Amino acid sequence: MQARPFEAGPRAKRGAGASVGDIAYLIAINWPFLVLAVLIGVATGWYGAPGEGQ
Repeated sequence: MQARPFEAGPRAKRGAGASVGDIAYLIAINWPFLVLAVLIGVATGWYGAPGEGQ
């Protein structure tokens, strides 16, 4: 457990794997939120456009 770049080298592989997994997990979690936000925005825009008369 030393702060040496050489020590972090071999462990970087495991760290990178975990990072990729975390990133993929975060994207998977954020995807539904982004999709819902876009759908809500589009739905609001579509429902608001004819209502406002734009």
